[in-house]
Amino acid sequence: MRFPPPVRYYAPLLVLVCGLAATWLDYELNLADDLSRNLKYVQAQADATGERLARRSAKQIERFEPVSLTEVVVARPRQPWLKAVALVDESGVVIDDSDKQWVGHLARETALAPAMKLAVNADENAGNRQSRSADGAMLFGAYPFAMGPRETGWALVIFDRGDAVAQASADARGQLRLAAAAITLVCLCLWAALHFGFAVRLARLSQAVRDFGEGRADRVEAASGGDEVQELSAAFATMAARLGEREAERIWLEGEILENTERERSRIGQDLHDRIGAAAHRRIPGDEWPHNCTRIRGTRARTAGRKPATAATREHRRGARVFTRPRPGGIGR
Repeated sequence: MRFPPPVRYYAPLLVLVCGLAATWLDYELNLADDLSRNLKYVQAQADATGERLARRSAKQIERFEPVSLTEVVVARPRQPWLKAVALVDESGVVIDDSDKQWVGHLARETALAPAMKLAVNADENAGNRQSRSADGAMLFGAYPFAMGPRETGWALVIFDRGDAVAQASADARGQLRLAAAAITLVCLCLWAALHFGFAVRLARLSQAVRDFGEGRADRVEAASGGDEVQELSAAFATMAARLGEREAERIWLEGEILENTERERSRIGQDLHDRIGAAAHRRIPGDEWPHNCTRIRGTRARTAGRKPATAATREHRRGARVFTRPRPGGIGR
């Protein structure tokens, strides 16, 4: 296949490839933006929930009340991603949790382990009270509160963003499919426009020009429309008409030249015939023709009985003619 290929093929294909690449990039950017925006919102919710639990637990300790979670704190309709909340003492034992299934257990041995890891490494991760899972769907937080002069408790929170991530991915994929379908449809329309609007008409025009050049047609029809193909076909039609006029003029001139040449040749032949006849008439006039013919026949009869001249006789005659030949400036002797 020669390069470049037909425009009606590589132009839509190029648009399709570039469009799909741009759509995929837009998909990735939109998905990352949606997830980042959701993450920021969940992080703010985790901070607000953990700090609120820590303050409430500290007040309970100040009032010498048992540290526990209240339904008002745990059940909040504005936090659909909140999965678990727990209060842990200095030694890492769960004091209370939202599911009431880990009380009395070590937090590092339960699902609270990633959040408890933040509490254990609080000195190493100063100011970093949140962490995420490898896929970014889970968010863990650890927020300290005072349980006495030397003891520190922790409010642990776990947020599950799996549904939000899945929903954002599904929305992004839907937009990707819609954009890909739209780009494919645009490319098909572009191919149809190039094929039927340009390629077919140009092929028809080239065939007409080829037929005109090879003599199978006497004119080139101009294509309909108002685009560049129509202008090109109109130019070819005008050129073909002018070439036809010049060819007709050339044929007419050749005919005139041949006719004039034949006429001149006939005139020259007639003149030569007349001149030759006039010259022959002047050399032998008509009234002397019988007398001359009789004299010629008499001369032939007289010379018929003579003997052939010998070599000496012929030499004598030649010398006599030389002696009697006139000389320049005088008369021969």
